[in-house]
Amino acid sequence: MEPREQESTYKLVIPSPLSQLIASCAVYCLVDCCGVNALDENAYQILHWVREVGYDRACESLEQLRVAINQVSVHDGPIAEQSAFCETWAHGIDCTKYLAIWHQELTRALMFSRDGCPSPEDRLREATLCGGPQYFREVRRLAGEADVLLHSGKAPSALSILSLIAELDTSDRSIADAVKWASQTLAESVLPRSEADEPGN
Repeated sequence: MEPREQESTYKLVIPSPLSQLIASCAVYCLVDCCGVNALDENAYQILHWVREVGYDRACESLEQLRVAINQVSVHDGPIAEQSAFCETWAHGIDCTKYLAIWHQELTRALMFSRDGCPSPEDRLREATLCGGPQYFREVRRLAGEADVLLHSGKAPSALSILSLIAELDTSDRSIADAVKWASQTLAESVLPRSEADEPGN
């Protein structure tokens, strides 16, 4: 029996604006260092980019994802993408499943952009139920959002998120740094009197 000829590698090309979306989600490392492990392909992370570039641009990226999924789903052999993801998948089905996650999460982000995003409390509750990496990553996302809000002059919203994080268990080593940072930032933050005197603050 003759040996089966090895499948050639399909070279996937990710166009803009989808490539820009992917780059915006490189929060854990650089993709040329860690590949897809550098990326946070989550709707709440993606939502920041959607708000920045606009709904139509994000919809264009969704269509580009659909095209990419169609391209790789018919290829049985390896898939290589060396720019946006810096990753190689052993089989087309593996790449198809990964791109489907992006399609799902971008769809959710577009829905949040249109209909409103769940509250930090609801997001943390959802992540707690999921547990594991999703919980750690959601705490990290919320801490990052609080930091941005603080530096954007939106202290009340930031402090509300920080208070939520500061109440979490520091014995969980995966989130201990974020909890300690939230507690310290709360202790150091002083609202202007005009804001502190407002009801609910």
